[in-house]
Amino acid sequence: MSGPEVHAKIQAYEDLLAKHGLKPGEAALAWLPTRCLFVLLRLFRRSCNSSHLAPSVTPL
Repeated sequence: MSGPEVHAKIQAYEDLLAKHGLKPGEAALAWLPTRCLFVLLRLFRRSCNSSHLAPSVTPL
């Protein structure tokens, strides 16, 4: 993964962060807890939707 396209994307990302007064490491640290929370919520949702937890319902 190298080349001018990759470097341009990285530079655009760094420019966007600089515009908002952030450094790449700060943005990564802010992203990590939100990602962990998202994964945990998704796992919880899957466990709640699991068929073995749902009550049996017979159609009318």
